[in-house]
Amino acid sequence: MQPVKFLKFLRQFVVLVERNLQLIWNDKLLLASLTLQSPFMVLVVKLTAEICREREIILREASVGVSLPAVVLSKAAVLLLVEVLQAAILAFGFVSIVHVPQNHLLLETDMEIFITVLLTMFSSSCIGLLISALFTSGESAILAVLVLMIGQVVFSNIMFTVTGAAATISNIIVCRWGMGALGASTDLNSRMAWLQAGLDGPMYDATVENLTHSWQMLGLISVVCLVAAWLVLQIAFDKKKA
Repeated sequence: MQPVKFLKFLRQFVVLVERNLQLIWNDKLLLASLTLQSPFMVLVVKLTAEICREREIILREASVGVSLPAVVLSKAAVLLLVEVLQAAILAFGFVSIVHVPQNHLLLETDMEIFITVLLTMFSSSCIGLLISALFTSGESAILAVLVLMIGQVVFSNIMFTVTGAAATISNIIVCRWGMGALGASTDLNSRMAWLQAGLDGPMYDATVENLTHSWQMLGLISVVCLVAAWLVLQIAFDKKKA
């Protein structure tokens, strides 16, 4: 590249970088989301480690008669209360900014989105409770969380179609059913057909059956994880008592 052309390229590059930075700076919502992503991930990791440390306290309380199912359900109930607020802010904040097509499969589409976001958050929290029950080491729990995050992307059947054993694994992936419900509510297939990007799977068809099935799967994942968390703690308690 000639010196003059290189200098021209360099000036254009600098100007474009400055413009992109200015665009991000002017968009306070985007700036906030980019800024909070890393601290949020750190908070998730820290919270997981803290929950693991509470495991021994739970087992000691169980030795004096505290019900383990009550412990698990109480934690889930508190998380659910917090997530109702979080889901409301996220869902209704989103639909207030982005025009969402109103299909009204079961309810108002905005309400369907809220329910889907809430169920997705809650089922993810239930998985977190199960992890906290399984591991006594915060480091091991953090590793498990990171692996699950990767699994949510790989096996979600969103970025690419999974088959065989991977398709079986995708049935227990929260992200898949959350996206399936959102896709059904917003009629994703018809909205994204022009992209021809492979996002036209039957799980995104705008049908009541798809929506309710996705909700049911999210609910089932939540229940299974809560029961499993209780059983894991019960087994640990029985071993400690023996």
